[in-house]
Amino acid sequence: GVYKKMGGLFSGYVHGAADYDYTLSARSKNIHVVLLPSYMGTCSVNTANKAEIFRNLNFTDRYKYLISPVGYGFLDYLLLQKRHFKKRYPFVVFKTFLKMLFSKEF
Repeated sequence: GVYKKMGGLFSGYVHGAADYDYTLSARSKNIHVVLLPSYMGTCSVNTANKAEIFRNLNFTDRYKYLISPVGYGFLDYLLLQKRHFKKRYPFVVFKTFLKMLFSKEF
């Protein structure tokens, strides 16, 4: 089965990226992946408009929100980019830096 070919989830993630990583890893090993047209579940705690919150924070709080696992979870996102989209990684870092500086425009 899939677990025998893949093993468990990658332990480097804190929150919210391991499922994407597992799917991308499976595809890279030619394991058939089924994508559903809609969500199978949601988290009622996670209903905040993160972009709106982020835009209204000062620089220091934007940074904290950016790296917080319950904010944008940027460190997990960066790790996902590094593991699966190496060429995109520097652009993601640069775009996020701009977003930190000019949050009202993004």
